[in-house]
Amino acid sequence: MANLVIKPAVGSGNKVIFQNQAGNVAAITVEDSGNITLAGTSNNLGTVTSGTLSHGTSLQGYVDASNSGVAFPSGHVLQVQGTHNDYNWGSWAHSTETVCSWVNVVLTTRGTNSNFWVTGRINADNTNTGAFGMGIGFRYQPTGGSEVIICNAHEHEMYCGPAGDYYLFNMQQIYEQDATIVKGTEVTFKIYMEFNNSNGTWASQSQHGSSHTVMEVQA
Repeated sequence: MANLVIKPAVGSGNKVIFQNQAGNVAAITVEDSGNITLAGTSNNLGTVTSGTLSHGTSLQGYVDASNSGVAFPSGHVLQVQGTHNDYNWGSWAHSTETVCSWVNVVLTTRGTNSNFWVTGRINADNTNTGAFGMGIGFRYQPTGGSEVIICNAHEHEMYCGPAGDYYLFNMQQIYEQDATIVKGTEVTFKIYMEFNNSNGTWASQSQHGSSHTVMEVQA
């Protein structure tokens, strides 16, 4: 069977219009340009415009800059980046918030003013046999911009009061909803750590190192 072609008469601006039964609503309109408009106030797409949903050259399966004109729903995961590192960071003084740079996560935003689900894990051992506390916090810094605090590290988040030799790990998570960062911005996410009463040192436990994960979510 040959193709069935429906088209309007020749003339600038002529359209193909599918009406409702009463003939007073243009339910589907095919413009002269080829754009399609669907009528109605609910359960409809409205005006269908062009957009490019690209998989890139390596089938990466996520939204990137080539996905122009595509709007993703709130809560859609745009990307996940993370790192794990068994780096021996030595010993740090207590009561000073210090960045754990070996687990920085660097990403380029794929949305504007996105939300971020941030998790982190740090392990530590105290350097004496007294009480010991530790805490971790999160910050981010757009390239060329100022560092922004998501939450501060609190040295009493985990605390062991009796004297002793302690090996602790602290794992925290937070959902950042106040970021104002435009699409395509390179951002470095950081973990900060702080100790109480005793200095903290790297705990030499194989595969028990530090980790940091950042998920970008459509706002």
